[in-house]
Amino acid sequence: METLARNIFDLLMPGSQLMILAILVIIFIWTGRQEWAKRTCLLFLFLFLVYATPFLPRHLAWQLERQYPVWVADEPLPEIQGPVPVIVLTAGMIPDTTLHESQQLNSTTFTRLMEGVRVYRALKSAGSGANLILSGSAPEGVPSTLAQVKAVAAKSFGVNSQNIHLHDPPGIIDTCTEARVFAERFGEGHRVIVATSALHMPRAMWWFRYHGLEPIAAPTDFQVRTDPHNNRILWKPSVTNIRLMERVLKERAGMVWARMSGC
Repeated sequence: METLARNIFDLLMPGSQLMILAILVIIFIWTGRQEWAKRTCLLFLFLFLVYATPFLPRHLAWQLERQYPVWVADEPLPEIQGPVPVIVLTAGMIPDTTLHESQQLNSTTFTRLMEGVRVYRALKSAGSGANLILSGSAPEGVPSTLAQVKAVAAKSFGVNSQNIHLHDPPGIIDTCTEARVFAERFGEGHRVIVATSALHMPRAMWWFRYHGLEPIAAPTDFQVRTDPHNNRILWKPSVTNIRLMERVLKERAGMVWARMSGC
């Protein structure tokens, strides 16, 4: 059921919609149905402007990303017994063993790891103990788990190996399983700092609360950033905006699916 839903959802993504409409225009022209070709072409152009220009994608992304503020070191933490756990949520890698482990992480995972390391160092500098929790199981046929690859990268950035804990049993494939494994190991009601993409943070916080935890947000990888020194209006269509729109829709749909199906 979930696989079918994912396949249908993929077909409804903006990129897929535009591709299907473009194919239909060609078919209608080829078969001499000019009126249908014109209508489909107009629909294609309308959706292209909606998805490819920055106005709607950036607005919707901003709404998701700014729900939780950036974590800062002087922010008072609720009382936590023992070292503060900082979990870095996973987003994939390319296991190219000719590269250093930090270079095998995809850009999203790397940025999340950097945020986790930043929070870890800030807590250590403030005199608080901190543990970096790295999650992610191994892709099929890959000897090293994603958590292990992240751990090597974290050590190269100065994180003490004694402060690194791996959550990498088979089956950790999404945020729900990451939150569930953490709750099973540390117990419900445990506080944890969650480092993940700002766009993904609302759904991540929901999953950790769903499993009885008390998460503290440390968002990173912001897709919408403003430059106060640049007054230029962004308006040009681009593939980047289409991809951003797809990420926004994925997060919205993921939240709906989470509320409907649980974990």
